[in-house]
Amino acid sequence: MNGESRWRALPAGKIAGIVLAVLRCDQRPGDLAGGNGVHRTTVTRWVREVVGPLAARAHAWTGH
Repeated sequence: MNGESRWRALPAGKIAGIVLAVLRCDQRPGDLAGGNGVHRTTVTRWVREVVGPLAARAHAWTGH
């Protein structure tokens, strides 16, 4: 395989760009989903998959 899941709707780099647009540019998941041919809930899941591990590590990073 080429490193991508056969179930992945978009390449990993495209998903990363969408997640960054939601987090950094305050774009709505539904707007980005429609423009990329995926469902809003898929974009929301991608964002949660990124934010979850980061939030779990935030405690260690901040020293609190």
